Amino acid sequence: MMKKITTIFIFLLLTNCGFSPIYKLKSDLKFNLIINKTEGEKEINRYIITHLEKYIDPEVDKKINLEIITTYSKINVSKDNRGSSTGYKLIATTTFNIIYEDNEKKISFSENLPLSKFEDVFEEKSYESKIKNNIAQLIVEKLIRNLSAMK
Repeated sequence: MMKKITTIFIFLLLTNCGFSPIYKLKSDLKFNLIINKTEGEKEINRYIITHLEKYIDPEVDKKINLEIITTYSKINVSKDNRGSSTGYKLIATTTFNIIYEDNEKKISFSENLPLSKFEDVFEEKSYESKIKNNIAQLIVEKLIRNLSAMK
């Protein structure tokens, strides 16, 4: 008897906790984005544009003009006894100039990630490229949250 009451109580508690998904309606996440200009780190900008494509719908009435400015740096954080780098800090900063209904807004996002040196240079470059893609995806998600709040 006690197990049934506990089970019912837990079920009611979990179903009525007020949870609602952030992206409940996918139609709210479509924008008429027009990318006017990109500057800076070309690879990250290319990844950002690729990730933005799934949110672009030219049939949406109000146009949002974007300018994307990205900086990227790979800073030596640690060195061994010989002076060779053993660790890096990857810093990507993207600034979006958003023009929406005659209002201009500037939003900037920054991501920092550590990177250990690989023995194989090709593997390190490949891994760094994957990190740039992940950074771009995080930045796009933050931008979409901001754009949906502007709507």
